[in-house]
Amino acid sequence: KKNEEVEESKKKKKKKKKKGKEIGRRAKEEKNILFYEDTDVIREFQAKFKTYEAKFPEWSDQTSGMHQFTRVVWTALETEGLGVNLQHYNPLIDVRFQTEFNVPPTWSMKAQMVFGTPTEGPAVPDDKKEFKPVEERMKVYGAQ
Repeated sequence: KKNEEVEESKKKKKKKKKKGKEIGRRAKEEKNILFYEDTDVIREFQAKFKTYEAKFPEWSDQTSGMHQFTRVVWTALETEGLGVNLQHYNPLIDVRFQTEFNVPPTWSMKAQMVFGTPTEGPAVPDDKKEFKPVEERMKVYGAQ
């Protein structure tokens, strides 16, 4: 019976470890922040400002990204010594979270931020991955 308990414990640890890798490599799976945009609000602005109608979804995504990373959340969590990992698994997890947290159907998930106690240091870039030179990927005009 003791061997069965040990095997069951190993299976649980293996399953938990795999799930942790899928969700976030730098943080124990302690807390999540879910970022949503209310599509009703975007549609209201599109109707109100017809000239910019096509741009509102793009601006919404950009604003969401700024809040997730640079402006507030990621920076604040890392300042507190927490590990942070930003995921974009949608639409794979949308229905599950809509149901679990009673999210309005007009809300569109943009990202899931996992944070907690760091389990390892920052990710090290893969030296085998090839990148085009920066000059080919980014253009700066008017600078000397």
